[in-house]
Amino acid sequence: MVVLSVVLIMVKVGVLPPLYVVTPQTQIQHENVTGLTTSATNDFNPVWSPDGKMILYQSSGRNLHIMSPNGSGKKQLTRDVYVDDFAWSRDKEIIFATSTPGSPFDILVMDIHGDCRKLVDNVSGNPGFCLDPNGDVLYGSRNSVDLWDVWVVNTSGDRRRVISDISTSCSGSQVPVFPGCSARTPDGKILSGYMKAYGGQIYEYLYFVDADGNCGMLNATLDTRPEMDRFFRWSPDEGKIAFISDRSGRSEIWIMDSDGANKTQLTDSGDDCGPIGWSAGGFDRSPDGRIAYSGHSRKSVYIPKCGLEWEEENKIRVMDADGGNKRVLLCLPDSSGKIDDLAWSPDGSEIAFVFQPDSGNDDIYVLDVPAASAIAGVVSE
Repeated sequence: MVVLSVVLIMVKVGVLPPLYVVTPQTQIQHENVTGLTTSATNDFNPVWSPDGKMILYQSSGRNLHIMSPNGSGKKQLTRDVYVDDFAWSRDKEIIFATSTPGSPFDILVMDIHGDCRKLVDNVSGNPGFCLDPNGDVLYGSRNSVDLWDVWVVNTSGDRRRVISDISTSCSGSQVPVFPGCSARTPDGKILSGYMKAYGGQIYEYLYFVDADGNCGMLNATLDTRPEMDRFFRWSPDEGKIAFISDRSGRSEIWIMDSDGANKTQLTDSGDDCGPIGWSAGGFDRSPDGRIAYSGHSRKSVYIPKCGLEWEEENKIRVMDADGGNKRVLLCLPDSSGKIDDLAWSPDGSEIAFVFQPDSGNDDIYVLDVPAASAIAGVVSE
């Protein structure tokens, strides 16, 4: 077994960095990090329950599992199921979409013990959904003439179509739109769509869609080539949207108003920015919360007698909603892997994340976040 030694820089100023070891079984050992999973399969996509007392995640292929925030009480909720999309309902139930890849999908609702009932079955389309503030589920479906409609279903299974042909109703164009909901919003009014355009390439667009059938395109227009925008995340007050874009030449974090106006670049690190997590304000009780994001750098360095070598570094950073006060919460120099799937706890005191090693399985960790009063004690960018 090859053991990869990695020195981890402590986030507290003036503390010597401890040595920690990366292996396929235990990737990260650090006083501010708790490893939650060490299974024989990949564990990923952690989602906190609304009360912060449980974490839902995927493992064993794409089945749903549940555990406490300290990693205890693990339980597998689904078996031999390919879960495409899932979310906590406001009543602490679990909504999920499942399918065999390439086939129609079903939407089900399940309690934390694994008892479930079907809301919709045999839907032709992309297996994703949004949750309306009333608890209703919005989803897209391909109809008999190969156009895309939007439907809403409540937890009793009653459903109705709210939009017929999303491409003309929302964008005024016949460019094919494939509704999903990778950009889920707090108020349930946005349905994320993937649009095939410009030589067959697929770009992600955002549409205002609600249960009353109101809709409209948000972040791009069809008469110009869109940038590659992704990882859309809404602020706690729903007034801003943070996202990753390469419109400046490389992957950086941008922010815009909820109507798509006032796009502003927040980072210029030169690293490839990864997923975004937006705290709910519990971190420092500010209405805007704070933005956490991962960054991965890979640079060539010259080493005498060895020539050019690659030097890698992964970080979890945090910043204010306007891009100010950037700080490093966790740094993994020379790490063979990638940080992914950032998720703040509801009270803003912890960040769950996934470490994907180059060798071995993906596991879920929790990082303790300093209180606002101690933010000056972490490393500044």
